[in-house]
Amino acid sequence: MNADEEHGGASNLLGPEDWGALVDELAFLADSDATEGVARSAAMLRRARDEEAVQAEMQLSYYAAVAHHALGQDSEALAAASRSEQLARENGELVWQSRALAREGLVHHDLGNIEDAVDLLTRAVELRREADDVAGTADVLTTLGTVYTAMPHFAPQAAGVLTQAHRLWLQAGDPDRASIAHAHLARTFVETSARLAEENPRGARAAARRALALALEAVQDADAAGLSRTSIDARFTVATAHVLADDLPAAGLVLDTAADMLDRFPSAMQRLALHRIRAGWLMRSGRYADATREATAGLVLCDELRRPAERAGLLQVLVDAEEAQGNLAGALDALHELHDLTVRTGDAMAERRAALLGARMELDRAERVAESERRRSQELEEHNARLAHEAAHDP
Repeated sequence: MNADEEHGGASNLLGPEDWGALVDELAFLADSDATEGVARSAAMLRRARDEEAVQAEMQLSYYAAVAHHALGQDSEALAAASRSEQLARENGELVWQSRALAREGLVHHDLGNIEDAVDLLTRAVELRREADDVAGTADVLTTLGTVYTAMPHFAPQAAGVLTQAHRLWLQAGDPDRASIAHAHLARTFVETSARLAEENPRGARAAARRALALALEAVQDADAAGLSRTSIDARFTVATAHVLADDLPAAGLVLDTAADMLDRFPSAMQRLALHRIRAGWLMRSGRYADATREATAGLVLCDELRRPAERAGLLQVLVDAEEAQGNLAGALDALHELHDLTVRTGDAMAERRAALLGARMELDRAERVAESERRRSQELEEHNARLAHEAAHDP
């Protein structure tokens, strides 16, 4: 049954409360069942346009973008987010305009268009500030900080915006979300330390100490707030910081605690992260056979979760562990798979960008055709008006 049938057909106009229920339904589906969300959104949006329910179309378009994004449907996600942003801009809805821009930024980030992502997210932050939305500003700043973290040369910017986000979450009276920003900030210093490890060991150790201090604070905040997921993530950051500081026994204890927490609060994605971090720790500890088993278990989970992008780090550990054990054939097999994965990932990213470019070109062409038709119609109206005027004023 589609949305029209559920609500009695298109002839029965929906009131604000009914549209609110449909928006809430799509928001839930976008988060819990993106496939169903995409399927249901088409009928909902069609009805919103038919009834000229602008607010509903704006919000439904946003959640349709969320659902498409979750399924990796980049062109559709950008089109839906762009429509939501357009309607929000035309109606002065600053918060929804910011949400739509932020969603576009996240899609561009996944496509590797980091500069576009930063530009869109920065505009989204400005709109939240203009709307005097403290919590919303903190939310977009947190997202912007994670995007900056992906760029090696923007570590200071990442630390700056995440520090702002943490302060604003506290100002908004939301210590739970503040702890999440704190955990992201700690991870920023961990990644900085990892990048500095070879060329600047002293700087790497300093960054690791800073990351460790921040991550320990994030653990305390998350534990106090009862945020199990954030608490586990923060412990992963603590363990990684210990590894970077060459305190391997301390890292092992933290990983054991995180594993115990995952037994009580299961999360497949966090279990995968545990495999990856523990495999690296075992490798650094010289326990090569254990590292091989841990990496292999992680690769199995990658297949179950259909997360090929997560395989690269595990395969690299497997290559190093097999080579350290003298199993050169096994190391070579893992290296071949790592190479093939890298090529496939690059090809897939190129295909996604090409599809997006094609969609943009098609949209530009449609807009040019529409503009040409509009001008032609306007010229015809002006010509007819002149003829009418001349007929009425025949000398």
